[in-house]
Amino acid sequence: MKQNETLLNIRLNGEQIELSDMHIDDMGDDHISTSVETPMRADAFEKTDEQKIAEIEGHFRAIMETLGLDLTDDSWK
Repeated sequence: MKQNETLLNIRLNGEQIELSDMHIDDMGDDHISTSVETPMRADAFEKTDEQKIAEIEGHFRAIMETLGLDLTDDSWK
């Protein structure tokens, strides 16, 4: 399903918001998110970033092993 909104064309409380290139450049990295409505579960912030990274690393390792990649190779470091 294609989204109707993009960074330059979003809706906030039913109203269309247009962001100019100038506004985006001014905002730079000082923004929390680029989407007004990001669907998140209620428990999204119960784990620390470190806990999330450790869990993702385990899944990443399993995926790489499933693909048959040699994780002992120095190119992964």
